[in-house]
Amino acid sequence: QECLHQIMPRHWLRNRIRLVITATDIGPAVMGLFTPKLVLPANLVSQCDPNTLRPILMHELIHVRRLDLFWGFLQVLAT
Repeated sequence: QECLHQIMPRHWLRNRIRLVITATDIGPAVMGLFTPKLVLPANLVSQCDPNTLRPILMHELIHVRRLDLFWGFLQVLAT
């Protein structure tokens, strides 16, 4: 959580993004259109140190900053 909040200002994200660690085998992902949650699998978190997790978190935060979930929703709606 601390690593995530250190990275967020660099990506111009002011709102808190909830970090969810799950036991399922889901890959790192962002879920939630209005209140984004960054979901990480527990096995990834337990195997990685903060320096290894940082690029993964940065990648997912880019999806939040670019509003990828919103645009994906619009694509589904248009279809």
